[in-house]
Amino acid sequence: MKPNHLSAATSPLSLQGAVWKGLLPIYLQHWHEGWGQFEPALDVLGEPTVGLVYVKRVPEQICYAWAIAHSLASRLHLAPTDIAMQLAQRLNQSITDSASATGPNWALPDWTSFEGSDRSFTLAQFVWASCRVRAHSSGIVQLGVGDYGVAVWLHGMSQRWLYPPPRLRESPVAVEILPQVTRVWLIQVAHGRCCSLLRLAADAGMIALQIAGSHEGGWRIPQPLPWLTDAGVLQCRDRIEYELVQRLVAVLDDAWAERITPKTALRHAEHVSDRLSQLDAAYPLFGATKGIGDARGNLVARVQVRMGLVCIAKEVLGWLLHTWLGAEAPTEL
Repeated sequence: MKPNHLSAATSPLSLQGAVWKGLLPIYLQHWHEGWGQFEPALDVLGEPTVGLVYVKRVPEQICYAWAIAHSLASRLHLAPTDIAMQLAQRLNQSITDSASATGPNWALPDWTSFEGSDRSFTLAQFVWASCRVRAHSSGIVQLGVGDYGVAVWLHGMSQRWLYPPPRLRESPVAVEILPQVTRVWLIQVAHGRCCSLLRLAADAGMIALQIAGSHEGGWRIPQPLPWLTDAGVLQCRDRIEYELVQRLVAVLDDAWAERITPKTALRHAEHVSDRLSQLDAAYPLFGATKGIGDARGNLVARVQVRMGLVCIAKEVLGWLLHTWLGAEAPTEL
């Protein structure tokens, strides 16, 4: 069953879905009020998985590109650039209104207060309030998720109130994955390394750690982590940290949009594992008991945030191993 533009990617965890959920009603409203059209033209929206594309080449930002203006140009008899500019103006006004309602205090939501679809609504509300929209001369509408929206998503993922979806269709692991024993083993090593680092940080008193989740070994960090500085800037802003964030976002966007196959799952897992290895190598305190235990002052917040990223990556790797690669997710090296 293919996702549809009204419901797919509007999951409790997908950043792409949160952006889509924010822009769709504004688009429909402008279709009526701005262009005087009565049919909603949902047919030109296409699947959100096609129409709203994650832009991987934008450094240090989660960005999506929307090519809707080109689909509407012939119907509205307007240039794509004009359509894109009108949409960007309308969307930015909606974002300004949402940000006013959310408030400027950078407080992260208490996910324990929300259930099921309420989490989807809450994620969309907070993420949309952080977005910024630009119209390019090419007619592309670009939507960038701000630090606050990314922090809300990371906050929910580390506490495991947002989580990967169940696999909708049961099928055997692809035959071409079965011979890739070494590649899968390296992903299992990365998962076990995450578990060791999380136990290490918990023993040092840097984080709290709880077992959670439906599959064996599901862990969560119940405490709110300092994802944002007092100025509302994301703590994990170093290039290596943010590349890991981007990889995790890409995996989970694909998961809820039903774009994952065993082959793409293997590639996703390798990308996440590679970024974890880079992160582990970049920070001396990251892998040493003494380093974590001795962290003080501002370093504490940075270590806690990195452990939050490790926890999310561990859950994502475990989900890919269990659900798509037919392999165990070891908790010991």
